[in-house]
Amino acid sequence: YHIGALMYDALAVHQALGAPDDAVLIGHDWGAFTACAIAAYPDSPFAEHISMAVPPVGAINKTRGAIGRQLKMMPRQLRNSWYIL
Repeated sequence: YHIGALMYDALAVHQALGAPDDAVLIGHDWGAFTACAIAAYPDSPFAEHISMAVPPVGAINKTRGAIGRQLKMMPRQLRNSWYIL
C-alpha cells in the first residue's frame, strides 16, 4: 500500500459519486492514514475528515513524554502494529 495511491482512490470515488460538497471522509486503520493525509491536502474536497484507530500523525512525535517511556512501549506497539510497517 502507498498512501498516495490510497489518497488517489478516495478522491476518485468522491469524484465518481458526483463530488458532493458536504461529503465526509471517514477512515479506519489504513483508511485513517489516508483520511489524515487528505485532511492535510490543501485542496481536499471533503467537508470533514474523521480518522479512527490511528492518532493524527502530528500527535506522534518525540517531544511527547519521556524518551525512556517511549522506548519501553515501543516493542509492544511494534508487535501490535506489525501490519502497517
